[in-house]
Amino acid sequence: EALAAVNRHWEAAANEAFVAAKARAAELVLKGDYDGAVSEMASIPGDLALKVSQAVLDETAAIGRAGRERIESALRKAEALIAEGDSAGARSELKSIEKIAFKEGQDSVTLRVVGLFVRADEVARVAAQERTRVAAEQLARLMAEFDELVEKRDYRLARNLMEKAAKESGEKSVVEPALAAARVAGALDSRRAAMIAAAEALVGKSVQLKTDKAVRRGVLRRVGDDSLLVVTQNIINGQVRGENRYEVAWSDLHADTEDEFASAWVPTDADGLIARAYVAMGRRDAA
Repeated sequence: EALAAVNRHWEAAANEAFVAAKARAAELVLKGDYDGAVSEMASIPGDLALKVSQAVLDETAAIGRAGRERIESALRKAEALIAEGDSAGARSELKSIEKIAFKEGQDSVTLRVVGLFVRADEVARVAAQERTRVAAEQLARLMAEFDELVEKRDYRLARNLMEKAAKESGEKSVVEPALAAARVAGALDSRRAAMIAAAEALVGKSVQLKTDKAVRRGVLRRVGDDSLLVVTQNIINGQVRGENRYEVAWSDLHADTEDEFASAWVPTDADGLIARAYVAMGRRDAA
Protein backbone atom coordinates (compact mmCIF):
# COMPACT_ATOMS: atom_id res chain seq x y z
CA GLU A 1 0.00 0.00 0.00
CA ALA A 2 2.86 2.35 0.80
CA LEU A 3 4.43 1.66 -2.60
CA ALA A 4 1.09 2.28 -4.33
CA ALA A 5 0.75 5.55 -2.47
CA VAL A 6 4.24 6.61 -3.58
CA ASN A 7 3.44 5.71 -7.19
CA ARG A 8 0.19 7.71 -7.05
CA HIS A 9 2.15 10.66 -5.66
CA TRP A 10 4.72 10.52 -8.49
CA GLU A 11 2.04 10.06 -11.12
CA ALA A 12 0.14 13.07 -9.79
CA ALA A 13 3.34 15.14 -9.73
CA ALA A 14 4.20 13.99 -13.26
CA ASN A 15 0.74 14.86 -14.56
CA GLU A 16 0.90 18.25 -12.86
CA ALA A 17 4.31 18.93 -14.40
CA PHE A 18 3.02 17.82 -17.81
CA VAL A 19 -0.06 20.06 -17.64
CA ALA A 20 2.07 23.05 -16.58
CA ALA A 21 4.62 22.45 -19.36
CA LYS A 22 1.83 22.02 -21.93
CA ALA A 23 0.25 25.32 -20.86
CA ARG A 24 3.57 27.17 -21.17
CA ALA A 25 4.17 25.52 -24.54
CA ALA A 26 0.73 26.59 -25.77
CA GLU A 27 1.52 30.22 -24.95
CA LEU A 28 4.74 29.99 -26.92
CA VAL A 29 2.95 28.38 -29.88
CA LEU A 30 0.57 31.35 -30.01
CA LYS A 31 3.63 33.60 -30.32
CA GLY A 32 5.08 31.44 -33.11
CA ASP A 33 7.87 30.05 -30.94
CA TYR A 34 7.53 26.34 -31.70
CA ASP A 35 11.14 25.61 -30.75
CA GLY A 36 10.51 27.18 -27.36
CA ALA A 37 7.35 25.08 -26.98
CA VAL A 38 9.29 21.89 -27.67
CA SER A 39 11.89 22.96 -25.13
CA GLU A 40 9.16 23.49 -22.56
CA MET A 41 7.89 19.93 -23.04
CA ALA A 42 11.47 18.69 -22.59
CA SER A 43 11.87 20.69 -19.37
CA ILE A 44 9.91 18.18 -17.26
CA PRO A 45 12.38 16.63 -14.79
CA GLY A 46 13.64 13.20 -15.83
CA ASP A 47 11.99 11.12 -13.11
CA LEU A 48 8.63 12.76 -13.71
CA ALA A 49 9.06 12.69 -17.49
CA LEU A 50 9.31 8.91 -17.39
CA LYS A 51 5.78 8.77 -15.99
CA VAL A 52 4.33 10.85 -18.86
CA SER A 53 6.85 10.03 -21.58
CA GLN A 54 4.23 9.02 -24.18
CA ALA A 55 2.13 12.10 -23.51
CA VAL A 56 5.24 14.27 -23.88
CA LEU A 57 6.14 12.56 -27.16
CA ASP A 58 2.59 12.99 -28.46
CA GLU A 59 2.47 16.67 -27.46
CA THR A 60 5.89 17.33 -28.97
CA ALA A 61 4.77 15.69 -32.22
CA ALA A 62 1.60 17.81 -32.19
CA ILE A 63 3.67 20.97 -31.76
CA GLY A 64 5.82 19.95 -34.73
CA ARG A 65 2.74 19.32 -36.90
CA ALA A 66 1.28 22.69 -35.89
CA GLY A 67 4.53 24.45 -36.78
CA ARG A 68 4.76 22.79 -40.18
CA GLU A 69 1.10 23.47 -40.88
CA ARG A 70 1.39 27.13 -39.91
CA ILE A 71 4.41 27.69 -42.13
CA GLU A 72 2.93 25.75 -45.03
CA SER A 73 -0.34 27.66 -44.73
CA ALA A 74 1.50 30.98 -44.86
CA LEU A 75 3.53 29.84 -47.86
CA ARG A 76 0.38 28.77 -49.73
CA LYS A 77 -1.31 32.06 -48.91
CA ALA A 78 1.73 34.02 -50.09
CA GLU A 79 1.74 32.08 -53.37
CA ALA A 80 -1.98 32.76 -53.85
CA LEU A 81 -1.52 36.48 -53.19
CA ILE A 82 1.34 36.63 -55.69
CA ALA A 83 -0.89 34.95 -58.27
CA GLU A 84 -3.52 37.62 -57.58
CA GLY A 85 -0.95 40.38 -58.00
CA ASP A 86 -1.02 41.39 -54.34
CA SER A 87 2.69 41.86 -53.75
CA ALA A 88 2.25 43.76 -50.48
CA GLY A 89 -0.02 41.06 -49.02
CA ALA A 90 2.40 38.33 -50.09
CA ARG A 91 5.35 40.11 -48.52
CA SER A 92 3.40 40.51 -45.29
CA GLU A 93 2.73 36.76 -45.17
CA LEU A 94 6.36 35.95 -45.89
CA LYS A 95 7.56 38.31 -43.17
CA SER A 96 5.23 36.54 -40.73
CA ILE A 97 7.03 33.27 -41.54
CA GLU A 98 10.38 34.89 -40.71
CA LYS A 99 9.06 35.57 -37.21
CA ILE A 100 8.24 31.91 -36.59
CA ALA A 101 10.83 30.02 -34.54
CA PHE A 102 10.87 26.48 -35.92
CA LYS A 103 14.18 24.84 -36.83
CA GLU A 104 12.72 21.77 -38.49
CA GLY A 105 13.18 22.04 -42.26
CA GLN A 106 14.47 25.59 -41.83
CA ASP A 107 16.82 25.51 -44.83
CA SER A 108 14.09 24.33 -47.17
CA VAL A 109 11.62 26.88 -45.84
CA THR A 110 14.19 29.67 -46.18
CA LEU A 111 14.76 28.80 -49.84
CA ARG A 112 11.04 28.87 -50.55
CA VAL A 113 10.59 32.16 -48.70
CA VAL A 114 13.46 33.79 -50.61
CA GLY A 115 12.05 32.54 -53.90
CA LEU A 116 8.61 33.91 -53.08
CA PHE A 117 10.09 37.27 -52.07
CA VAL A 118 11.73 37.46 -55.49
CA ARG A 119 8.43 36.67 -57.21
CA ALA A 120 6.59 39.21 -55.05
CA ASP A 121 9.14 41.88 -55.96
CA GLU A 122 8.72 41.07 -59.64
CA VAL A 123 4.95 41.36 -59.32
CA ALA A 124 5.40 44.73 -57.61
CA ARG A 125 7.76 45.90 -60.36
CA VAL A 126 5.37 44.91 -63.14
CA ALA A 127 2.44 46.49 -61.27
CA ALA A 128 4.42 49.72 -60.83
CA GLN A 129 5.22 49.80 -64.54
CA GLU A 130 1.54 49.30 -65.36
CA ARG A 131 0.50 52.06 -62.95
CA THR A 132 3.05 54.36 -64.54
CA ARG A 133 1.76 53.58 -68.03
CA VAL A 134 -1.87 54.06 -67.04
CA ALA A 135 -1.05 57.28 -65.18
CA ALA A 136 0.82 58.65 -68.19
CA GLU A 137 -2.14 57.90 -70.46
CA GLN A 138 -4.55 59.44 -67.96
CA LEU A 139 -2.44 62.58 -67.64
CA ALA A 140 -2.16 62.92 -71.42
CA ARG A 141 -5.96 62.73 -71.75
CA LEU A 142 -6.42 65.22 -68.94
CA MET A 143 -3.96 67.70 -70.40
CA ALA A 144 -5.57 67.44 -73.84
CA GLU A 145 -8.97 68.18 -72.32
CA PHE A 146 -7.45 70.93 -70.19
CA ASP A 147 -5.84 72.61 -73.21
CA GLU A 148 -9.13 72.41 -75.11
CA LEU A 149 -11.01 74.09 -72.25
CA VAL A 150 -8.35 76.78 -71.89
CA GLU A 151 -8.54 77.46 -75.61
CA LYS A 152 -12.30 77.96 -75.16
CA ARG A 153 -11.50 80.22 -72.18
CA ASP A 154 -13.53 78.00 -69.89
CA TYR A 155 -10.96 78.38 -67.13
CA ARG A 156 -13.21 77.45 -64.23
CA LEU A 157 -14.21 74.17 -65.82
CA ALA A 158 -10.55 73.50 -66.62
CA ARG A 159 -9.61 74.11 -63.00
CA ASN A 160 -12.47 71.92 -61.73
CA LEU A 161 -11.41 69.16 -64.11
CA MET A 162 -7.87 69.09 -62.76
CA GLU A 163 -8.81 69.48 -59.10
CA LYS A 164 -11.22 66.55 -59.44
CA ALA A 165 -8.56 64.43 -61.14
CA ALA A 166 -6.01 65.21 -58.42
CA LYS A 167 -8.52 64.32 -55.72
CA GLU A 168 -9.51 61.02 -57.29
CA SER A 169 -6.11 59.82 -58.46
CA GLY A 170 -3.71 58.09 -56.12
CA GLU A 171 -0.74 58.45 -58.45
CA LYS A 172 1.76 61.20 -57.64
CA SER A 173 2.62 61.47 -61.33
CA VAL A 174 -0.97 62.56 -61.96
CA VAL A 175 -1.76 64.45 -58.77
CA GLU A 176 1.11 66.94 -58.90
CA PRO A 177 0.73 67.98 -62.59
CA ALA A 178 -3.06 68.14 -62.18
CA LEU A 179 -2.80 70.46 -59.18
CA ALA A 180 -0.26 72.62 -61.04
CA ALA A 181 -2.58 72.85 -64.05
CA ALA A 182 -5.48 73.76 -61.75
CA ARG A 183 -3.44 76.64 -60.34
CA VAL A 184 -2.62 77.85 -63.85
CA ALA A 185 -6.32 77.76 -64.75
CA GLY A 186 -6.99 79.77 -61.60
CA ALA A 187 -4.43 82.36 -62.71
CA LEU A 188 -6.05 82.56 -66.14
CA ASP A 189 -9.42 83.01 -64.47
CA SER A 190 -8.04 85.86 -62.37
CA ARG A 191 -6.79 87.49 -65.58
CA ARG A 192 -10.25 87.26 -67.07
CA ALA A 193 -11.74 88.71 -63.88
CA ALA A 194 -9.34 91.67 -64.17
CA MET A 195 -10.42 92.20 -67.77
CA ILE A 196 -14.10 92.11 -66.87
CA ALA A 197 -13.58 94.52 -63.98
CA ALA A 198 -11.72 96.94 -66.27
CA ALA A 199 -14.48 96.74 -68.87
CA GLU A 200 -17.25 97.24 -66.30
CA ALA A 201 -15.59 100.50 -65.27
CA LEU A 202 -16.19 101.73 -68.83
CA VAL A 203 -19.90 100.89 -69.06
CA GLY A 204 -21.80 103.95 -70.33
CA LYS A 205 -18.68 105.44 -71.88
CA SER A 206 -17.48 105.65 -75.45
CA VAL A 207 -15.02 102.91 -76.32
CA GLN A 208 -13.08 101.70 -79.26
CA LEU A 209 -12.78 97.93 -79.40
CA LYS A 210 -10.28 96.58 -81.86
CA THR A 211 -10.98 93.07 -83.11
CA ASP A 212 -9.08 90.94 -85.56
CA LYS A 213 -11.48 92.02 -88.31
CA ALA A 214 -12.59 95.54 -87.50
CA VAL A 215 -12.78 98.34 -84.95
CA ARG A 216 -16.04 98.75 -83.07
CA ARG A 217 -16.69 102.23 -81.80
CA GLY A 218 -19.61 103.19 -79.64
CA VAL A 219 -20.96 103.23 -76.11
CA LEU A 220 -20.24 100.20 -73.98
CA ARG A 221 -23.63 99.12 -72.63
CA ARG A 222 -23.02 95.70 -71.11
CA VAL A 223 -20.16 93.46 -70.04
CA GLY A 224 -20.70 89.71 -69.86
CA ASP A 225 -18.57 86.64 -69.32
CA ASP A 226 -18.53 85.90 -73.03
CA SER A 227 -18.97 89.24 -74.76
CA LEU A 228 -19.31 93.01 -74.60
CA LEU A 229 -22.24 94.99 -76.02
CA VAL A 230 -21.32 98.13 -77.97
CA VAL A 231 -24.08 100.46 -79.23
CA THR A 232 -23.80 103.17 -81.87
CA GLN A 233 -26.55 105.66 -82.64
CA ASN A 234 -27.72 106.46 -86.14
CA ILE A 235 -28.02 110.25 -86.33
CA ILE A 236 -29.73 111.78 -89.37
CA ASN A 237 -30.19 115.55 -89.63
CA GLY A 238 -29.19 115.87 -86.03
CA GLN A 239 -31.77 113.37 -84.81
CA VAL A 240 -31.32 109.84 -83.47
CA ARG A 241 -32.87 107.46 -86.00
CA GLY A 242 -32.14 104.16 -84.31
CA GLU A 243 -29.06 102.36 -83.14
CA ASN A 244 -26.75 99.55 -84.05
CA ARG A 245 -25.91 96.94 -81.44
CA TYR A 246 -22.73 94.88 -81.68
CA GLU A 247 -21.94 91.87 -79.53
CA VAL A 248 -18.16 91.64 -79.42
CA ALA A 249 -16.90 88.33 -78.11
CA TRP A 250 -13.96 88.50 -75.75
CA SER A 251 -12.27 85.90 -77.90
CA ASP A 252 -12.54 88.22 -80.96
CA LEU A 253 -10.68 91.08 -79.35
CA HIS A 254 -7.32 91.97 -80.80
CA ALA A 255 -4.39 91.16 -78.54
CA ASP A 256 -3.66 94.86 -77.97
CA THR A 257 -7.21 95.60 -76.76
CA GLU A 258 -7.28 92.46 -74.62
CA ASP A 259 -3.98 93.41 -72.99
CA GLU A 260 -5.32 96.90 -72.22
CA PHE A 261 -8.24 95.36 -70.34
CA ALA A 262 -5.88 92.95 -68.56
CA SER A 263 -3.30 95.60 -67.64
CA ALA A 264 -4.13 95.35 -63.91
CA TRP A 265 -3.24 91.66 -63.95
CA VAL A 266 0.47 91.46 -63.23
CA PRO A 267 1.50 87.89 -62.36
CA THR A 268 4.69 87.38 -60.42
CA ASP A 269 4.57 83.71 -59.40
CA ALA A 270 5.30 80.67 -61.55
CA ASP A 271 1.63 79.81 -62.07
CA GLY A 272 0.87 83.29 -63.36
CA LEU A 273 3.87 83.26 -65.68
CA ILE A 274 2.78 79.91 -67.11
CA ALA A 275 -0.71 81.34 -67.54
CA ARG A 276 0.80 84.23 -69.48
CA ALA A 277 2.59 81.69 -71.68
CA TYR A 278 -0.76 79.99 -72.35
CA VAL A 279 -2.17 83.34 -73.46
CA ALA A 280 0.78 83.84 -75.81
CA MET A 281 0.47 80.33 -77.24
CA GLY A 282 -3.23 80.93 -77.81
CA ARG A 283 -2.22 83.85 -80.01
CA ARG A 284 0.44 81.71 -81.72
CA ASP A 285 2.93 84.12 -80.14
CA ALA A 286 5.09 82.08 -77.77
CA ALA A 287 7.65 84.88 -77.68
